[in-house]
Amino acid sequence: VSMVEDRPDALGRAPQPDLLSADGGAAVRRMLANAGTTEHHTGLGRFFSDSDPMPVAEYTALLEETDAFCSRMLSFMGGTEGMEGYDAILCPVRPFDAPPHGQSGQRGFTEGNVYTSVFNTTGWPVAVVRAGASSDGLPIGVQLVARPWREDVSLALARVVESALGGWQKPAL
Repeated sequence: VSMVEDRPDALGRAPQPDLLSADGGAAVRRMLANAGTTEHHTGLGRFFSDSDPMPVAEYTALLEETDAFCSRMLSFMGGTEGMEGYDAILCPVRPFDAPPHGQSGQRGFTEGNVYTSVFNTTGWPVAVVRAGASSDGLPIGVQLVARPWREDVSLALARVVESALGGWQKPAL
Protein backbone atom coordinates (compact mmCIF):
# COMPACT_ATOMS: atom_id res chain seq x y z
CA VAL A 1 0.00 0.00 0.00
CA SER A 2 1.39 3.39 -0.92
CA MET A 3 0.17 6.95 -1.15
CA VAL A 4 1.39 9.50 -3.67
CA GLU A 5 0.56 13.19 -3.92
CA ASP A 6 -0.83 13.87 -7.37
CA ARG A 7 -3.65 15.79 -9.01
CA PRO A 8 -5.62 15.08 -12.18
CA ASP A 9 -4.81 17.73 -14.79
CA ALA A 10 -8.48 17.71 -15.76
CA LEU A 11 -9.60 18.70 -12.25
CA GLY A 12 -9.79 22.42 -12.98
CA ARG A 13 -11.38 21.84 -16.37
CA ALA A 14 -14.68 20.25 -15.41
CA PRO A 15 -17.67 21.37 -17.48
CA GLN A 16 -19.16 24.46 -15.83
CA PRO A 17 -22.89 24.47 -16.64
CA ASP A 18 -24.83 22.11 -14.45
CA LEU A 19 -26.51 19.31 -16.39
CA LEU A 20 -29.42 19.38 -13.93
CA SER A 21 -30.22 23.00 -14.74
CA ALA A 22 -29.34 23.10 -18.45
CA ASP A 23 -32.91 22.16 -19.31
CA GLY A 24 -34.39 24.90 -17.12
CA GLY A 25 -35.12 22.37 -14.37
CA ALA A 26 -37.35 20.05 -16.44
CA ALA A 27 -35.45 16.89 -15.40
CA VAL A 28 -35.65 17.78 -11.70
CA ARG A 29 -39.37 18.50 -12.06
CA ARG A 30 -39.84 15.08 -13.73
CA MET A 31 -37.94 13.36 -10.89
CA LEU A 32 -40.16 15.10 -8.35
CA ALA A 33 -43.30 14.14 -10.28
CA ASN A 34 -42.10 10.52 -10.52
CA ALA A 35 -41.68 10.58 -6.74
CA GLY A 36 -45.30 11.77 -6.43
CA THR A 37 -44.69 15.39 -5.46
CA THR A 38 -44.07 18.84 -6.88
CA GLU A 39 -42.72 20.22 -3.61
CA HIS A 40 -38.99 20.53 -3.22
CA HIS A 41 -36.46 21.57 -0.61
CA THR A 42 -35.24 25.14 -1.03
CA GLY A 43 -31.75 23.72 -1.68
CA LEU A 44 -33.01 22.38 -5.00
CA GLY A 45 -33.97 25.87 -6.12
CA ARG A 46 -30.65 26.30 -7.91
CA PHE A 47 -31.68 23.56 -10.36
CA PHE A 48 -34.75 25.53 -11.42
CA SER A 49 -34.18 28.35 -13.80
CA ASP A 50 -36.26 31.33 -14.85
CA SER A 51 -34.37 31.34 -18.12
CA ASP A 52 -35.08 29.25 -21.17
CA PRO A 53 -33.52 25.82 -21.40
CA MET A 54 -30.15 25.59 -23.10
CA PRO A 55 -30.47 25.18 -26.89
CA VAL A 56 -30.03 21.58 -28.06
CA ALA A 57 -26.75 22.31 -29.87
CA GLU A 58 -25.26 23.82 -26.70
CA TYR A 59 -26.60 20.95 -24.59
CA THR A 60 -25.12 18.26 -26.83
CA ALA A 61 -21.81 20.17 -26.83
CA LEU A 62 -21.98 20.15 -23.02
CA LEU A 63 -22.58 16.39 -23.06
CA GLU A 64 -19.56 15.92 -25.37
CA GLU A 65 -17.44 18.11 -23.09
CA THR A 66 -18.61 16.08 -20.07
CA ASP A 67 -17.71 12.79 -21.79
CA ALA A 68 -14.25 14.12 -22.71
CA PHE A 69 -13.74 15.29 -19.11
CA CYS A 70 -14.74 11.87 -17.74
CA SER A 71 -12.31 10.22 -20.16
CA ARG A 72 -9.45 12.48 -19.01
CA MET A 73 -10.25 11.70 -15.38
CA LEU A 74 -10.35 7.96 -16.11
CA SER A 75 -7.01 8.21 -17.92
CA PHE A 76 -5.55 9.75 -14.76
CA MET A 77 -6.78 6.82 -12.69
CA GLY A 78 -5.49 4.34 -15.25
CA GLY A 79 -1.96 5.66 -15.01
CA THR A 80 0.62 6.18 -17.70
CA GLU A 81 3.57 4.19 -18.96
CA GLY A 82 5.65 2.93 -16.07
CA MET A 83 2.83 3.49 -13.56
CA GLU A 84 0.08 1.15 -12.48
CA GLY A 85 -2.39 3.96 -11.94
CA TYR A 86 -4.46 4.70 -8.87
CA ASP A 87 -7.07 2.71 -7.03
CA ALA A 88 -8.47 5.76 -5.26
CA ILE A 89 -8.19 9.49 -4.67
CA LEU A 90 -8.18 11.03 -1.19
CA CYS A 91 -9.18 14.69 -1.24
CA PRO A 92 -11.10 17.31 0.74
CA VAL A 93 -14.86 17.54 0.50
CA ARG A 94 -14.71 21.32 0.10
CA PRO A 95 -11.91 23.85 -0.26
CA PHE A 96 -13.21 25.65 2.85
CA ASP A 97 -14.85 24.90 6.20
CA ALA A 98 -18.39 23.58 6.27
CA PRO A 99 -21.00 26.33 5.91
CA PRO A 100 -23.62 26.89 8.61
CA HIS A 101 -26.66 24.62 8.42
CA GLY A 102 -28.97 25.44 5.53
CA GLN A 103 -26.44 27.54 3.61
CA SER A 104 -24.56 24.90 1.61
CA GLY A 105 -26.67 25.44 -1.53
CA GLN A 106 -26.15 29.20 -1.59
CA ARG A 107 -23.96 30.50 -4.39
CA GLY A 108 -21.11 31.63 -2.14
CA PHE A 109 -20.67 28.07 -0.88
CA THR A 110 -21.01 26.31 -4.23
CA GLU A 111 -18.52 28.42 -6.22
CA GLY A 112 -15.04 26.96 -6.18
CA ASN A 113 -16.35 23.72 -4.72
CA VAL A 114 -14.62 21.57 -7.32
CA TYR A 115 -14.08 18.52 -5.16
CA THR A 116 -17.65 17.22 -4.98
CA SER A 117 -18.92 18.53 -8.32
CA VAL A 118 -16.07 16.82 -10.18
CA PHE A 119 -17.00 13.41 -8.85
CA ASN A 120 -20.73 14.08 -9.26
CA THR A 121 -19.90 14.69 -12.92
CA THR A 122 -17.87 11.49 -13.29
CA GLY A 123 -20.39 9.43 -11.34
CA TRP A 124 -17.59 7.64 -9.49
CA PRO A 125 -18.23 6.11 -6.07
CA VAL A 126 -17.28 8.34 -3.15
CA ALA A 127 -17.38 7.84 0.60
CA VAL A 128 -16.98 10.80 2.94
CA VAL A 129 -15.48 10.46 6.41
CA ARG A 130 -15.29 13.10 9.10
CA ALA A 131 -11.58 13.77 9.59
CA GLY A 132 -11.69 16.59 12.10
CA ALA A 133 -13.35 19.85 12.99
CA SER A 134 -12.80 23.51 12.25
CA SER A 135 -12.05 26.01 15.00
CA ASP A 136 -15.83 26.62 15.10
CA GLY A 137 -16.49 22.92 15.63
CA LEU A 138 -17.86 22.38 12.12
CA PRO A 139 -16.94 19.07 10.47
CA ILE A 140 -14.02 18.71 8.09
CA GLY A 141 -14.37 15.68 5.87
CA VAL A 142 -12.25 13.78 3.41
CA GLN A 143 -13.53 12.06 0.30
CA LEU A 144 -12.36 8.63 -0.74
CA VAL A 145 -13.00 8.34 -4.45
CA ALA A 146 -12.66 5.03 -6.29
CA ARG A 147 -12.67 4.02 -9.93
CA PRO A 148 -16.04 3.42 -11.60
CA TRP A 149 -17.97 0.43 -10.21
CA ARG A 150 -15.57 0.03 -7.25
CA GLU A 151 -17.80 1.10 -4.38
CA ASP A 152 -16.13 -1.67 -2.39
CA VAL A 153 -12.82 0.22 -2.55
CA SER A 154 -14.21 3.59 -1.42
CA LEU A 155 -16.15 1.94 1.43
CA ALA A 156 -13.16 -0.15 2.55
CA LEU A 157 -10.91 2.91 2.56
CA ALA A 158 -13.54 4.87 4.49
CA ARG A 159 -13.52 2.17 7.16
CA VAL A 160 -9.71 2.30 7.40
CA VAL A 161 -9.57 6.11 7.61
CA GLU A 162 -12.45 6.33 10.09
CA SER A 163 -10.84 3.65 12.30
CA ALA A 164 -7.44 5.39 12.14
CA LEU A 165 -9.09 8.62 13.30
CA GLY A 166 -10.77 6.98 16.29
CA GLY A 167 -14.04 5.92 14.71
CA TRP A 168 -17.28 7.83 14.50
CA GLN A 169 -17.99 10.01 17.49
CA LYS A 170 -21.07 12.03 18.16
CA PRO A 171 -20.21 15.70 17.60
CA ALA A 172 -20.52 18.12 20.49
CA LEU A 173 -23.53 20.32 19.78
